[in-house]
Amino acid sequence: MVKKFLFVFIAIWVALMPMSRVFASDEYLRVEYVEGPDGTQYILEETKEITQNSGDKVAGCKTYTQGVTMRDIFGNLLWKYSWKINWCYNGTTITYKNRWRVVGVYGVGIQFMGDIANQTTGGVGQTYFTGYAQGRICQVVIGNTCFNQWYPWVYQEVFGDGSFGGSSGW
Repeated sequence: MVKKFLFVFIAIWVALMPMSRVFASDEYLRVEYVEGPDGTQYILEETKEITQNSGDKVAGCKTYTQGVTMRDIFGNLLWKYSWKINWCYNGTTITYKNRWRVVGVYGVGIQFMGDIANQTTGGVGQTYFTGYAQGRICQVVIGNTCFNQWYPWVYQEVFGDGSFGGSSGW
């Protein structure tokens, strides 16, 4: 009886799992159809946002967000994985920087298992700062056994002249 219930539960879960596209907002729109390793389709949104906090084009402070969002076929939010960099610059070098991760898990049985990579280069007093991170998100069925896993990643670069760039995916 338990095996039959578990089989039906997993069959329904797989049927309700996502279809996929990749989006980026604010800077551009990119659509890509993605299929998971188990053949399930997912909706994947890539987000990119820049906020001018203060200053002008030569010197100032900005906050740059880059990340990935996953939704199911009904548009329900399953999870978000993003990183933010707040930095100040004087036209040549970076005078202040702060970087942090923002994760949200919303789907049934979905857990953030932590980062498996987190690297930075450059920083205050230099002309650039880069950050790369990759997380592990797991759809848990029983205990800590993962039914589906995703490995979202974010790469960001910011510069002393106020410019920035990056990418993300999974």
